[in-house]
Amino acid sequence: MRNSTPPTDVIVPDPAEIATFDFGLDDDPFNQRPKGGKSVLRRRIDTARSDGRLNIAAIGLKEIPDDVLSMYIYDPNDTKVAWGEVVDLSTILAADNELEILPDSMFPDVSVEDMIDSDEAGPQFGGVQSIDFHGNMLRELPVGLRRLTQLSKLNLVSRTISKIYQIL
Repeated sequence: MRNSTPPTDVIVPDPAEIATFDFGLDDDPFNQRPKGGKSVLRRRIDTARSDGRLNIAAIGLKEIPDDVLSMYIYDPNDTKVAWGEVVDLSTILAADNELEILPDSMFPDVSVEDMIDSDEAGPQFGGVQSIDFHGNMLRELPVGLRRLTQLSKLNLVSRTISKIYQIL
């Protein structure tokens, strides 16, 4: 049989006790804080080597990290990379950062044909088909962008591009 009378002895929590209670949550329980650590970048580079899509968007970059610029340099001591399964990049997504310039070494102004008989490393991003740098503060672009013969999508929507070469 059910009693329909509400309890007369109501428990009222102590506000001081509530204020000091540890809920066991970390500093970012809803994962809302911006991610910009080395481990996030490393995971994104490793993923890009296997799926061809580099996503370094919205991580507060002021410049393209050296780890990105050297992501295809073979290191026989790096056991985390299955070099036989590495694919070329087809997409670079670096939107909504604080980039002002892109290094010339990212898109060198050399043709692939000139590099065929050379012992030097060629342009590592030469097969890119899609680039998205929107929402950055780019002031100029590397001349080597004109050498990206596979490029079909280029998003540079920005407030400040002052030095644009005839690249397309």
